[in-house]
Amino acid sequence: MPVQLVDHDVEKMGQELASCLAPGGEDYDHPHAALYDLAWYVFTEMANNVRQHSRGLGYAAAQTMRSEGLVRLAIADNGKGIRQSFVDAGLPWSHDVNDAEAILKALTSKISSKGRPTNEGVGLTLVSGLVKQAHGWLLVVSGRGVVILKPGGEPNVSVLPSGASFDGTLVVAAFRQQHVKNFADLLHEAKVKAGLLQIRPSVGNFKT
Repeated sequence: MPVQLVDHDVEKMGQELASCLAPGGEDYDHPHAALYDLAWYVFTEMANNVRQHSRGLGYAAAQTMRSEGLVRLAIADNGKGIRQSFVDAGLPWSHDVNDAEAILKALTSKISSKGRPTNEGVGLTLVSGLVKQAHGWLLVVSGRGVVILKPGGEPNVSVLPSGASFDGTLVVAAFRQQHVKNFADLLHEAKVKAGLLQIRPSVGNFKT
């Protein structure tokens, strides 16, 4: 899917992007169903972030190559960036972090969540969690900050070279098709690790 302006219904555009990456996956029993759901979810979360927080225009693209088994999707905006969105939200610590640190905050659960609806403010947190669960890659660029997540590793934090800066936010995710088996399980685990769901031990009461 070539670069497109995010200027129409986000859910419909998500369906178009997911169909590009996982043809036929809109059918529940299709082998690509889990990949379709993952691509749709990641795109719609990031596209809604653009609309709700960036105050800029969003652009999206997707690509898959059968020979390598990788799917890639990207969304970028020309808005105010992650750090400034925290500043505008009135978060007291936002003035004391740089761009890369702000990205790491956005990847951390319950940092920017407003609580209504339940997932508001945790879009990038859940996306990064899904990437980890699917053993994928994630690149986030905002301002001068760059954060890269690789399978099984800690975040790689750096800055753009030569004093360069990107005013908005760029998010790129990549997955191997073979590692995306059950989207519901991936999402559930991502929510558990983000602290959005609690796993309580089973307690059995027996009376004689």
